Amino acid sequence: MDAVDWQKATEDQRACLYRVAKAVMDSVGLAPAEFYRAALNGQIVDPVSTGGNFSRGKISRRNAAMIHNWIESNHLDIALRIAPELFTRPARSGWLALLDERTRYDALSLLRFSSLGLVRPAGRHPIEERPVRLGEKFAFVLTSEIEGHAFAFQEVRGLWHLFSLSEDPATAFTRCRRSRHELPRKADGSPLALVEADTDGLHSFVFVVVEDIDTLDDTVSGLRGLALRPEQLGELATMLAALDAAQCAIHRINIQFVR
Repeated sequence: MDAVDWQKATEDQRACLYRVAKAVMDSVGLAPAEFYRAALNGQIVDPVSTGGNFSRGKISRRNAAMIHNWIESNHLDIALRIAPELFTRPARSGWLALLDERTRYDALSLLRFSSLGLVRPAGRHPIEERPVRLGEKFAFVLTSEIEGHAFAFQEVRGLWHLFSLSEDPATAFTRCRRSRHELPRKADGSPLALVEADTDGLHSFVFVVVEDIDTLDDTVSGLRGLALRPEQLGELATMLAALDAAQCAIHRINIQFVR
């Protein structure tokens, strides 16, 4: 159950939600226009007038509910520090709990095709310093300490999808050595450009490297297609959690896409 019924939210509650929104903007470096576009599902609003109304609790209850849901899905830890009375910490799924416990943020970086080789190192819970524009080509640099196979997921607005790291969209895995890899990659080893054409906002990318793919092959190969169901992610999380750090590494980076 939600902590607040946003269809009946008072002005004080909506003004309190603004303070959470402001903390999110400040913490992750989001401009107000980018924040409202992401939180309001692509709506274009005047950030000055919207922010002024919001700070006084005058924002519409519908928009307050959308903003609350977006913050809860993407920045719950910040929200619980600022206004715990407005948010409920849900039980963590096995997949999200695994990411909380095992994710590394120091070995996966964004590769921009406008500046090949100029890749910034990632910090903990990174949001790439400069947003990526819709339609802009990009790829990733993964430095692996495990020799085995890699596969990857993209999360957008709470939905997870498996995506291929090779030219063949039907291939879930790619070979991974103890070295630096530019991914996805073509058959000749050069990076294969990705493009986000439609959905702006914060996207999360998770790369998993496992030493032995045999026990995971059928499970991961079966994840291609539509958004993954919680039980599918839970099954995978159980299998990965049984592997130690020498057998499995989980890497993550967050990227803000803008129009």
